[in-house]
Amino acid sequence: MIRTFFIADWNREGGVYALDFDFDQEKVLGVQKAAEGKNTSYFERDGEILYVLSEIGGPGKFAGKVESFEILAAEGADALKKIDEFVGIPSGCPHLRLSNDRKTLYFASYGTGAVASLSVDHGKFGKITSCIPYIGKSVNPARQESPHAHMMCTDPSGKFVFCCDLGTDEVRMYRILSEGEMLPAGALRTPAGYGPRHMIFSQDGKYLYVVCELFYHLLVYALDQEGGGTLVRDIEIAPELPEDQNWGAAIKFSRDGKLLFTSNRGTKISMIDVFDMTDPENPQRFSTLPGLSHPRDFMLLEDYEKPYLIVLNMVTETVEFYAFDRENMKFTLLDSTKEIPSPVCIA
Repeated sequence: MIRTFFIADWNREGGVYALDFDFDQEKVLGVQKAAEGKNTSYFERDGEILYVLSEIGGPGKFAGKVESFEILAAEGADALKKIDEFVGIPSGCPHLRLSNDRKTLYFASYGTGAVASLSVDHGKFGKITSCIPYIGKSVNPARQESPHAHMMCTDPSGKFVFCCDLGTDEVRMYRILSEGEMLPAGALRTPAGYGPRHMIFSQDGKYLYVVCELFYHLLVYALDQEGGGTLVRDIEIAPELPEDQNWGAAIKFSRDGKLLFTSNRGTKISMIDVFDMTDPENPQRFSTLPGLSHPRDFMLLEDYEKPYLIVLNMVTETVEFYAFDRENMKFTLLDSTKEIPSPVCIA
């Protein structure tokens, strides 16, 4: 079986690459550019629609760009057909998230600290429904001199959207109103200097897990029904790491919610760690995939006879495919490619 994956190239002359992988032979068949772009930073996939975000600045604070593409049955360079584009979201957005009802896109702007929402209808963009600036800072003068919104994430109920702000050591909360617009609803504090980067909710919505960038820690918050929460666990994921190698990146669940994966992208030491989630308030690290190179994103595949892990190594510009032996918690490298510059997101 051949499957096409889409991978973002974060370079100034980046774009979207289509990578074809044969799961019968367990090897990469080919890589071709499917769409031109600039500083392509993140994707959201909605069935056969791919939303593509560009982390661009431009002359003003609202020069950011998002595009939509139809995913076709074709492979390689013919896999995407453009539907629409919108220029005018906040500049410097590294992340977007589609609402639970598929009618709104939410954006986090690292460059300005603002968050924004944009109406959407099956790939056709509507209007900005809210844009909320923020003011603040934290204790790290080099990285936390101002707000740096890094990720948006809707809760399972669809009532709230959360924002990781690396610059202010907060996870900000917004109530979602009838047209998808946002209303500020408080914030969860993280320990000073941690720099929250990415997050994920438990399937039942009772817990929020945050991986931090400036210190490779996993934070566990117990949530209430009104969007508030309490920090119940602060886990130093890899105590063996030198301080200057703490550089948390992505966080993902297995489909059944029993395993939690986090990545660290230190300049010399990078890895993906796996946690046993038997106790949702006390994740236990029990496996590590070492020897990576700045894994900014990864994907766990559980649609086949055995699970696979795809790792995007940004610095060495390699995309690696691993077989994942879940019973023995072992990873086996199957194939890799160096044909995609600066890979940072996969869909």
